[in-house]
Amino acid sequence: MFALRDGPDTGTALLPLENGMTLVRSTSSLSKGEWVRARGERVWRVAFPGAHDQVRRARALVRTLLAGTGCEDDAALVVTELANNALQHTRSGVEGGWFGVEVVANDARVLVSVTDQGAGGELVWANSGPGAEDGRGLFIVAELAASCGARVESDGAHTVWAELGARCLGRMF
Repeated sequence: MFALRDGPDTGTALLPLENGMTLVRSTSSLSKGEWVRARGERVWRVAFPGAHDQVRRARALVRTLLAGTGCEDDAALVVTELANNALQHTRSGVEGGWFGVEVVANDARVLVSVTDQGAGGELVWANSGPGAEDGRGLFIVAELAASCGARVESDGAHTVWAELGARCLGRMF
């Protein structure tokens, strides 16, 4: 489904050891977890057209990138909530709009963020109340995340992020 390249493959990997030494191994002899850790921090950024069917694609991408880490389910839910919010509440959801997904992963954390095209107003984190059918997505994200937040970019766009750490660390790598 997705073809991703992380630079030229040299056939070797540098594995940091707890004692500060580095082990050099052939990539063909690594387990999946060792191979992921060997590359250090990884960053993926993808822009999606501003349509609701693209949320499914963003979720699938995040699941694929994080497959086997133990964070794929939480990260997929986070990107689903954030991308839906971007489409529902900002200019990302109008004709010609777009939203971006960024995933940063290393052996200590997974950071998932969604950037939208802004809405001309302030970011508001509000719960719709007990009888409402929507308005709880950001609170679900906050429960899943070790930390989360948002920032307004210089062009008025919003980036909302969630860091998955403690929830996944026991399962990662």
